[in-house]
Amino acid sequence: YLDYLCSSSLQTLKAEPAALREEGDRIQKQLAELVYTEYRSFLKADECTRTSRTALGDVADRCDGVVETLTDLSTACAEFPGACSDIVKDQKRNRILLNHQETLLELLEIPHLMQTFVRNGYYEEAMDLQAYVGRLIARHPGFSFLSTIQEAVEESTKVMQGQLIASLKGDVKLPTCIKVIGFLRRASNLPPHQLRIVFLRQRDSHLQQRLREGRSENHAELLKMHLDVYRDFLLDIVYQFRAIFPSSDTPTDANVLPSYITHRINNLLHMLSTHVPHLDSAQQIASVHSQVTYLSHSLTRVGLDFGGLSTSLFTDGILRLVNSELECGFHDFLSW
Repeated sequence: YLDYLCSSSLQTLKAEPAALREEGDRIQKQLAELVYTEYRSFLKADECTRTSRTALGDVADRCDGVVETLTDLSTACAEFPGACSDIVKDQKRNRILLNHQETLLELLEIPHLMQTFVRNGYYEEAMDLQAYVGRLIARHPGFSFLSTIQEAVEESTKVMQGQLIASLKGDVKLPTCIKVIGFLRRASNLPPHQLRIVFLRQRDSHLQQRLREGRSENHAELLKMHLDVYRDFLLDIVYQFRAIFPSSDTPTDANVLPSYITHRINNLLHMLSTHVPHLDSAQQIASVHSQVTYLSHSLTRVGLDFGGLSTSLFTDGILRLVNSELECGFHDFLSW
C-alpha cells in the first residue's frame, strides 16, 4: 500500500482520504449486515470460547492429576521388579517342573512300585530300588521331596523285612534259607549277632509248631512223635546255621548256636523226665530208649551227643518197673 501511495498522483492522494472513508463506511456497513445475518454464529463462537476456556481449565486441573498419577505410577514401576520376584521364581520353578515332569512322575511312583515288589515277593528288585533311592539321597541331600520318598520306601522295607523273617518259620530248605538271610543282610541293619538269633528263633518256632502238632494220650506214642521231630528238624537247623553263618572269633557270635542247642537239649530232657515215668512196660521203655539213642547218634555228627544225660532216666524207669514187679510177686507169694 505504501508503494501504491508513492506511485500515485497528487490528485489521487487528495482523493484518497475520501476513498478510505467510503471504504470504511462500506466495510462498517458490511460488518453490520454480517452481524445482523450471522449473530447466531457469533453467539455460538462466544459460547464455544467460553466452553473452550472452561475445558482448558479442566484440562489443566486434570493434567495436574495426571502428573500426580504418573508420579505414583513411576514409584509403582520402580517397586514392581521387587514385588514380582517371587512370581518370577515360581514361574522358573514351574518351568523346571514341566521340563522334568517325566522324571518326577517316575520318582513319585517309587513308593507304589516298592509296595508292589514287596507284596509280590520280588525282593531282589525291591532292594535294588531301595539302593537307588539311597543313591539319590546321597547325591541330592536336603530335598524334602526325596526324604518323603525315602520314608515311604523304608516303611515298605520294614514290611519286606518282616515277611522275610516270617518265611523262615516254614518248612524251608537250605537254599531258601541262604537266599532269605542274604536278603536280610542287604535289607536290614541287623548286626550279625542279632541276625543269628533271629534265624534260630524263627527256625525254632517251626520246630515248636511241629512239636505242638504231635499230640497223643499215650506217653510212648507222644515221645516217639517228638523224638522224630527232633531228629528231622533239629539236625537241619544246626546244618543250616553252620552253612549260612561262618565261624566267628567273637564270643557273642560263637556262643549263639551252643546256647540254643543247650536250651533245646534241656527241653528234650525235661520232656523225657516228664513222660518216661509214665511208661508202664519194659518194651515201651526200651523202644523209647532206642529212639533216644538213635537221635543222639544222629546228633553226634554235629557234636551233640546227649546220650549220657538221658541214661539215668531210663535206668530209673527200669528200676521202677523191677521194683513194682518184685512187690507184686512178694504180695502174691504172701497171699499164696
